[in-house]
Amino acid sequence: PVALRLPILIGVPLSLLLLAVGLEAAILFSQRHNGSYLSLVPEKNVISFASAQFLLSFVPTMQVVIVIPPAWFYRVLDWHIRWYQPYVVMSRGNAKPQESVLLDYVSPVPVFSIINSAKFKHRVITWSTLTALATYILQPLVVYERPQSQDTTANSTRAIGLADFSDLTAFVSSAGFAEAAVFNSLPDPPFIRNSWTIAQFEFPSKDYLNGTMTVNTTAIRTTTNCLGPEGTPSLTASDGGFIINSTSADGCTQTAEAFNTAVSSQQYGVVNVPDTCSQLNITQRPVMFWFFHHAANGTPEARTVFCKPTLQAFNVEATANLNNQSVVGVLELDSNVPSNNVTGPFANSPFNGVIFENQTDPFIQARATATTNGVPGAIFRFAAQSPGGADAVFSADNSFLDITSTVYTLYLAVVAQSIYFVPQDSTMDAQLSSIAPRLTINPLPGHALALFLFLIGLVGVLVHIISRRQRRGLYLSTPPGTIAATIALSAHSGFGELLMPTDDEETLERKLSGLRFSIDKRTGAIVATAASVSSSSRDSKRMSSKPDQDEMMQSLLGSEYKRPPNEVRMGSDLSASSSQAAFEAASTQVGYPPMRSPRGIY
Repeated sequence: PVALRLPILIGVPLSLLLLAVGLEAAILFSQRHNGSYLSLVPEKNVISFASAQFLLSFVPTMQVVIVIPPAWFYRVLDWHIRWYQPYVVMSRGNAKPQESVLLDYVSPVPVFSIINSAKFKHRVITWSTLTALATYILQPLVVYERPQSQDTTANSTRAIGLADFSDLTAFVSSAGFAEAAVFNSLPDPPFIRNSWTIAQFEFPSKDYLNGTMTVNTTAIRTTTNCLGPEGTPSLTASDGGFIINSTSADGCTQTAEAFNTAVSSQQYGVVNVPDTCSQLNITQRPVMFWFFHHAANGTPEARTVFCKPTLQAFNVEATANLNNQSVVGVLELDSNVPSNNVTGPFANSPFNGVIFENQTDPFIQARATATTNGVPGAIFRFAAQSPGGADAVFSADNSFLDITSTVYTLYLAVVAQSIYFVPQDSTMDAQLSSIAPRLTINPLPGHALALFLFLIGLVGVLVHIISRRQRRGLYLSTPPGTIAATIALSAHSGFGELLMPTDDEETLERKLSGLRFSIDKRTGAIVATAASVSSSSRDSKRMSSKPDQDEMMQSLLGSEYKRPPNEVRMGSDLSASSSQAAFEAASTQVGYPPMRSPRGIY
């Protein structure tokens, strides 16, 4: 067979030896460089119905490419050695049936082959099977994923500057997002993180596995500076409603009015502080958010929160997620931002975003009214959705302070993205990070595997050299794998007539126990001889009964040699008859005896 030819016979074990040396070199490389990047492995899984983790654990790529092929070929060689072992034994002559015609090293699992080979002292089979079994544990390579960074550039599309917002679209849309975020628990939008508003930049079009981009850019941080009032706001009944009177921590007193509370028991709003507290334009003044409701016992209650927004610009290191464009980290660097028209006039008094001057355009005025009602409405909605509802928030200390600060901060950050940044393209340095699959070799199992490979290869070379020497005297015209080949080897040897199709394994062993088998070097046929007198007593006890012996000898002698059973000699005559029958059958073929050639050696 091709598998037992010398180049393959020696090449496969030698490949394991070379693989052991290469593995040791790979372990050294893996430890120095933290594995190797798998450039051939796609970062995006193209098999949608199976996860990448399952595929990498079920079929480790590098194991399939490197370890499995030589291990599989080695097992093929082992299978061929076990397949030919009965013929190798018979080529030596005088083989017991248990070691020849009844021997099967192929059908049982390899573990039983080890047991049987140890029993018959077939050491080549024992070592070959042991090393073949060892190839099943060859799996040291681990594919895992780790972050990998690379320097690149990004295109910034915004810079700090005051934009045109005269139609108030930026405010009403931002108020709408704040309401939606509260109602649907939405995350921060792109380029917004808490109070930070990042200058927008372009994301790479390529898909990355858990990719992030870190850039040095500018950002605006808006602080609401919200505080609770001094004491509890007072309520004064007025024309079916109540006048809410509250004083801020810095002594500024402001009033607000809740109308028709009998019809609308829950009300909210926002007003700017009076002229006595601030001389700024009403759009930039501090504001007071107010909230009114009737408690469960019918008592009217009011709460207020005073907020004085401020604005600061910084150079920051911003990190954004490439999958959803969300900002996942902002690191403040310094405040030396490029000159602009925002940080000067609006640093300590930015637009409060909820109070607007009267508009002559009714559509713009409607946007102003919607914004003024929308932001405090989002705050009140947040309170109503809290555990315990609005009653719990109204009865808590510093009620509405944290909620107002959270919602108002989100609103101002979203507004800042539209009114404090203007379009401007520029190129900036960036760092791109993504989860990349890498191949690494665990040192302990890696060294163990290298040792296994070396030992398997070394033992394999020796085993296959010895096995080839043992097969040197074995001449077979065709590999004995088919039924026809098996019949050709034994059809004219005579002993087959002793056996019946209904014989079980025990019967076959009993009938053949008194014979010894060999391969006739003239014909290549399997021939049988009677066991010699010097055979062990155990074998003598297992000889067939007298009728069986007569039947056996009649079969082996052939019709022209038949004599009475008491005239048959159990020695050389029996051997000669079996061999002679096979020889005469072969002699009738043209071209016999065949010329021996290397192709006839298996």
